[in-house]
Amino acid sequence: MPKAEWNNQKQNKISALLRFLVVLGLFLRLSSAEIVHGTAEPKSILLRDEDSPSRPVVVNFMTAFRPEVVKLLNRSVTIYTENLDFGWFSSEAYKEKLSKWLQDKYGNHRLDAIVVGDETALKYALTLREGMWPDLPIVFTGLDKEGAQRFSNVPNLTGVTIDFDVKGTLKAAARLYPKMHSIAYVAGVRTPYKDLERYWMRDTKEFAEGRYEWIDLTEYSLTETKSLLKTLPPNTVIFYAGISVDGEENRYGARDLIPELSRIANSPMFSCLEPFVGYGTVGGVSMNPSILGVEMARQVASVIVTGNASTVPVVKSNANVPVFDWRELKRWNLDERDAPKGSELRQRTPSIWEAYGDTIIAVLFVMICLLTLIALLLWQRRERRIVENSLRESEEHMMIASESAGLGLWIWRPEDDRIWCTDALNSFYGFPLEQDLTGNDCVSRIHPEDMESYHSIWTRITRHNPYAEIEFRVVLPESKVERWLSSKGRGTFDINGNLLRLMGVTVNITETKLMAKEIQQRQDQLSHAMRVATMGELAGSLAHELNQPLAAIMNNAQAGRRFLNSPVVDLEEMRELISDIIADNERASQVIQRLYPLLRNEEPTFHRVSVNTVVIESAKFLRSSLTSRGVTLAVELEPDLPPVNGDRVQLQQVLINLCLNGAEAMLGLLPNESHLRVRTIREDETIRVSVEDCGHGLTQETLDRVFEPFHSSKPNGLGMGLSISKSIVQAHKGKIWLESNPSGGATAHFILPIAKIS
Repeated sequence: MPKAEWNNQKQNKISALLRFLVVLGLFLRLSSAEIVHGTAEPKSILLRDEDSPSRPVVVNFMTAFRPEVVKLLNRSVTIYTENLDFGWFSSEAYKEKLSKWLQDKYGNHRLDAIVVGDETALKYALTLREGMWPDLPIVFTGLDKEGAQRFSNVPNLTGVTIDFDVKGTLKAAARLYPKMHSIAYVAGVRTPYKDLERYWMRDTKEFAEGRYEWIDLTEYSLTETKSLLKTLPPNTVIFYAGISVDGEENRYGARDLIPELSRIANSPMFSCLEPFVGYGTVGGVSMNPSILGVEMARQVASVIVTGNASTVPVVKSNANVPVFDWRELKRWNLDERDAPKGSELRQRTPSIWEAYGDTIIAVLFVMICLLTLIALLLWQRRERRIVENSLRESEEHMMIASESAGLGLWIWRPEDDRIWCTDALNSFYGFPLEQDLTGNDCVSRIHPEDMESYHSIWTRITRHNPYAEIEFRVVLPESKVERWLSSKGRGTFDINGNLLRLMGVTVNITETKLMAKEIQQRQDQLSHAMRVATMGELAGSLAHELNQPLAAIMNNAQAGRRFLNSPVVDLEEMRELISDIIADNERASQVIQRLYPLLRNEEPTFHRVSVNTVVIESAKFLRSSLTSRGVTLAVELEPDLPPVNGDRVQLQQVLINLCLNGAEAMLGLLPNESHLRVRTIREDETIRVSVEDCGHGLTQETLDRVFEPFHSSKPNGLGMGLSISKSIVQAHKGKIWLESNPSGGATAHFILPIAKIS
């Protein structure tokens, strides 16, 4: 067979294959389309191809073409495919019979488009359209820009041009294989892609011209081709166009031969078809049928929607992409970094970092987290041990301190009435040291007289007033011994104000109470002694007050005896004498009665006392003594003063002592200059009593030390009067102080709280 005829047959086959791919893709799109309000009118496409639909190029094309057409048209699409076989049978008689057969087959079918794949198939489709479908749109592919330009005046025609980048593939081969010296072109004697292969051979020769030796391996049998591939000159690059029929007229699958040819070849093999990559070719700037399928689907869908292919511009395909087999690059020691920018490396064995980088990072992150967690746990364990040791030491120190101070520490939980406490608290209440205490256990031993105040104090604890302090007595059941205890506590509350726990400390103050009682007894005895001493100072005036009623009684008695000795007794006058005797006796009795409480040594008793009454009674005691000293006493009382809680005798003692001190301060003054004034006045919730004299006043040093025991400004004074007076006033929850008057002299003040109304 002449070589030119063989090339024509090969070109026709390639065109038919591309036509088949396009028509098949359009059919898949249209066969499944639907519209929103129901099924739209179905569409039909006739795809004419010269190659078997099982070949890889067709499969990849249809896999992308079919769903894209259906998606774009959104309706049912039927694709009819016909294998024209012009690459194998090109006689006019065959074409006439084929045309008649197609007319009989599709004459009664409505078609929306014809899709063809090369120039030969396009010319045949135009001839067929004139007789069968005058207005039927035709969409082509497989033509380059120049080929499409020759049909620019044909009505109702559009397509997708494609330029197989053979030169780009060889340029990439030259970069990857800088030592390249020769280019071996491998193809069969006949091929269904005769139109395309004509361009491939042309581009290969043009690229090699003047730079590389061009070796033609197109007319040999497969056996001869294998032998030649084994003995190619050094630094040769193989361009594989595909062997469908060898020189002995044996037919093959072009891709099926690649693994064996690549295995025996002594040079790397390149190609410009993407389906060949991964089977033994290094790759190249390859036409990807999947991309072409999507592009053709868009073009066909546009034609069907508009109804006229002339309104849809011809577009250029972008299906050529650089794709290389990483394994073949490594096999021929080709550096992947020399591949064109943006190249896709298939079958690449990733490095450990690339394959497991995320896992490695995740593992490292987890390990760092674990190590950090372990470090934190170890640090926390160390800190916890330090804190535990510190707490243990603090607890030991607290226990030692509490035992040394005789303190009973405790925490009471209201939810179960349990008490945590130290051993000291058990001993305070008389419980065994090993016994676990409850709140009821402790309450059961409170003195009955203190029970009410005990409950009152603790129940007043709130979140806003969490502190409480109380002194109470407990009674040991066996010995009936009473103990005085002092407790201080603080409550802890939740956000709702509910008591969570009560914690505090209890101290045994029995000895303190006994000592205070003994001190009070000694003070009472001293106070009594001071009252007796004061009475000694007042003995003269007391004798004067007693002498007057006694003398009157004596005179009245003697007069009565004389009346009885007279012959006539005047009974009325006798009655008056007896009445005077009784009245004078009552006067003397009142004087003695006023002295008796001051001279008795009794326990002080607190009850409601009128301060004005205390002042009046004290003035009666003092009036004669002060008169004998030339001192004028003035009493100014605020009426209707409320009572205070106190002991009347002790308050009289304080007032008498202050008045006598004031009289002593005015010794040496003339009678008309010696004035002593006692006043009472209410101030808020207290009553103030003031004793003002006109003496020489007090120095600052005396004021600072005036209440110190045994300190006296009088030559013969013991220095206990004001000290005892201060103790008495403080026992009445009051306050006492002295101050110098601006006009001379001094004033003693003491205040007492008004008694609460119960």
